[in-house]
Amino acid sequence: MPRKKLTLDALIALAGDDQIRRCLLHLASSSPAVRMQLEDCLKKQVLNYDREAIAESVYAGLSCLDVEELWAQSGRTRDGYVDVTEKAYEMFIQSIDDEVEQMKKLLELSQYPDAQEYCMGIILGLDRYIKSGSEFLDWSGDTPVEYMEEVVDEYRKGEKNPPRIKEVESLYKDLINP
Repeated sequence: MPRKKLTLDALIALAGDDQIRRCLLHLASSSPAVRMQLEDCLKKQVLNYDREAIAESVYAGLSCLDVEELWAQSGRTRDGYVDVTEKAYEMFIQSIDDEVEQMKKLLELSQYPDAQEYCMGIILGLDRYIKSGSEFLDWSGDTPVEYMEEVVDEYRKGEKNPPRIKEVESLYKDLINP
């Protein structure tokens, strides 16, 4: 029986990120016009940051932190003892790490306005989570507030524009000192 021809959508679904990246780079090198089209398309997909969407994503990720899972992964273990607050910190950081890394990438690429949107979205999401009264917060102590400050510090390190820094700092101060 002959093999069924795969559509582009099916091939994309099968391919890994590295394979797709290699194909895109190959296409981009084939002609300047294709390269420009690819750049325009990627800019629309990648450089479309909305602080509200980012805040919602951060909040949603943190809202998934489960106290039962925390308890299951802490306390006495086969390898010794895992402190519940240390485990809560680890779980908290893991749930927000991708957003913070994206902000850092934007700063490294000198995409400062986008990095600002990302930073502000992260701290807004953290604030929503802090105000949510999640049971997980009881075990994470000051981690969310301290991490909010760390995010602002990371942004401050990479940003070159004082007015943008001041805007982020102002939002941060308004959130922690209502």
